[in-house]
Amino acid sequence: MMLAPSCRSSDGQQICETSWMSTDMDAIVPFHCELGPLSLDIQQPGGGLIAGVGTGALVWTAGYALGLAILRAHVQHSGVLADHAGTSTASRAIELGCGCSALPSVALALTGRWHVVATDMACVLPAVRTNLAAYQEAAAVSAVPSLRDTISIHTFSWDDRSALAALACSGGYTLVLCAELDWMESLHESLTSALIACLAPTTHSLALISSSSTGRERDEVLTRFLARLSACGLVLVELSERLEPIPPQGLEPLGASMASAPAAASSAGSDGARFFAARWGSLSNALSARARLSQSLLEQSPPSAMELLTGKATESDVI
Repeated sequence: MMLAPSCRSSDGQQICETSWMSTDMDAIVPFHCELGPLSLDIQQPGGGLIAGVGTGALVWTAGYALGLAILRAHVQHSGVLADHAGTSTASRAIELGCGCSALPSVALALTGRWHVVATDMACVLPAVRTNLAAYQEAAAVSAVPSLRDTISIHTFSWDDRSALAALACSGGYTLVLCAELDWMESLHESLTSALIACLAPTTHSLALISSSSTGRERDEVLTRFLARLSACGLVLVELSERLEPIPPQGLEPLGASMASAPAAASSAGSDGARFFAARWGSLSNALSARARLSQSLLEQSPPSAMELLTGKATESDVI
């Protein structure tokens, strides 16, 4: 869901405002928001919706909500990311489909505990670079440590079988961010492959998923996506706005009966966003799922000579 002109937190406090420059989406559409210590003016390439940028041209509710949740959990030392608070070195994270704003990646970088790779299709990256440069200026104004060494951006298309195969054979990432990516059911298979390829084969690694809850039909699409992840050996838990696990209402773990019954929307936050954590159920589950994916991909296409996400991709940049 695209962000509405205003958003409010659970205590009723206004947390963001928008100022539309154009109603026909023929020009840059500015969006102002507060993200932790940063006051950001995000440039949305509205006309790009027609020009080919697609949904990545806009800021979406669940992406901004996930960014706020990450910072909220960091400040309160709560939630599923708290396990990484005591690490002496920064962990590696990747955001799939970051869009023009990459707000979850920025929020994660602001915690000071992660090196984040924000990814999307090549047509989206110019807008990402523009906004990340502006974020860096905002960080300087707010006396926030530089983002230059903590965020990089790279091209990553989920249907790039060579890139997926290379990732599935690599060590993977400790954290995978997926914000508002499940809404198009035709992309569920490729999104699942991308998540499996990126998520490190350890029970400590984690995927954070955020999605807008806008009604029964939307929740049913989300349910089918989560069921697909569960079938691949991932254990799913719904999270609160502080990224803390919500106790299941039934006896079955989340995902066990998702194929037949949609998840309830009552746990959606004040902005309509829902959050989920996905972990490998066991090391053997992780290794077998990644091996199956790798074998399937290699049978269909040879490995790419380009080492994606290692600094050698042609469409990469560091802010």
